[in-house]
Amino acid sequence: MNTILLSGYGSSRATVGHFGAEMVWEEMADNPSWMVFGGGFLFLAEERADGAAVCAYRQEGDGFVRTDRMEIPGTELCHLSFAPESSCILGACYGTRDIFSLRFDPLTSTFPEKPRILAPGGTENRGTGKTRAHFFAPDREEKFAWSVDIAQDTIWRFDWNGGDFADGIPVRLPKGVGPRHLAFHPEKPLLYAVTEYSSEVFVIWMTQNGGEILQRVSTLQTEFAGESSCSGIVITPDGRFLYAANRGADSIVVLRVKQDGSIEPASFSGCRGCWPRDIVLLDDGKILGIANQYSGNAVLCELDLQTGAVGETVREFCWPEVSCIRELPV
Repeated sequence: MNTILLSGYGSSRATVGHFGAEMVWEEMADNPSWMVFGGGFLFLAEERADGAAVCAYRQEGDGFVRTDRMEIPGTELCHLSFAPESSCILGACYGTRDIFSLRFDPLTSTFPEKPRILAPGGTENRGTGKTRAHFFAPDREEKFAWSVDIAQDTIWRFDWNGGDFADGIPVRLPKGVGPRHLAFHPEKPLLYAVTEYSSEVFVIWMTQNGGEILQRVSTLQTEFAGESSCSGIVITPDGRFLYAANRGADSIVVLRVKQDGSIEPASFSGCRGCWPRDIVLLDDGKILGIANQYSGNAVLCELDLQTGAVGETVREFCWPEVSCIRELPV
């Protein structure tokens, strides 16, 4: 197991922590709600109600040194991804619905130009709360980039073109489901969309016209009667299991992925805390990391590689309002 990084909103501070046997690096940042590694660098999203920024860090010794920071038009930057072939950061601003690509130069460790910004579907609702961007990432081949709009129940597909993108093709989901995050099958042209409002996973076949909905499956146990909303979704490297987190039910659902890419619930587990905002697969898919925002703890749980079941907690960290957990690349 490699060392991990935790970040979050913090009850009295917003910080990033780097843990091995103990914490070895700490960085004060402005609401670093999301992190991504790429090209040997660490990138942080500053999620603010009055703006947004991306910070770049180079690892030095046991810690990291900030090399650049870029202000982003938009507010509440909540998601980042990295496109390695084009060395681009992709991001989504929840408050203003903007998505963007931002080039990064690893030789100078800087952002050499301003971001390219797009409000999918037009700008008339920008900043009104009628749209909510919460994800923007390339697929595994970097042929297309995909974003989601929670309030518009829409997934958008864009021709990527190495960081240049224009108005995309919409994939419309049923009204009121609220797609939040996506996971891509490692081999098949399938994506899995987890929904914030309806607590479901949609299986979508990626087509030339965008996508075709093949299946929708609840992430909640049938006996659950309270309020809950999904947050994250991840798929194992071999494509056999999906994991989705339920905030409110405070549970993790394990979904078995069949040979044709369809899914079925396999098991459920508690999240070992309250309000699992982020989940991640660690140690080549052997460990599930869970960031529980309201209980302020992050846990690492063993996974049964045959059944996908979430097993014993092997490690736990306390961190105020933790929102993101990542593994330090080897």
